[in-house]
Amino acid sequence: MRTFGNVMFVMAAVLVAGCGDDDDDDDDIIDNNNVTTFDVTLTPSQETPPCPAANPNATGTASISVADNDEFIRVNQLTFTNLSSPVTAAHIHQAPPGVAGPIVFPIDVNVVPFATVAFDAADFPNPVPEGVAPNFVAFTDAVRAGDTYINVHTEACPDGEIRAQIE
Repeated sequence: MRTFGNVMFVMAAVLVAGCGDDDDDDDDIIDNNNVTTFDVTLTPSQETPPCPAANPNATGTASISVADNDEFIRVNQLTFTNLSSPVTAAHIHQAPPGVAGPIVFPIDVNVVPFATVAFDAADFPNPVPEGVAPNFVAFTDAVRAGDTYINVHTEACPDGEIRAQIE
């Protein structure tokens, strides 16, 4: 059965590769076979330190992709529900689990529905905040190592209401 699955995969890949694209947006197409994707669930219990005003039923999800060639980090989806108050910000930070770390990339949460946002070396902070990898490529390594997180801040929880380690 495994051989049949492999044959079907190769046939599907050949079929997709043979399809033309009449659009001029080829620069916007990203080959999903060349990314590592992390699907995470944000919760109040992961926030460090936990916010006493957080709604215990608050939750969120995110899908973060890192190009295998280190060209970009992409937040494909970010959702959140049952927060204690209006959202004020969202960020990708660098720190291991259970540690609050510096902001590396801000995420615009005012776009509804949430649109994909991508970051590359040109977006990397300069000067680099203390505690952050020295450059974008080293930061993508930190993402893959589980040393980064995404969180959502609210009016009631200005330091963050929900968080998920990207791993």
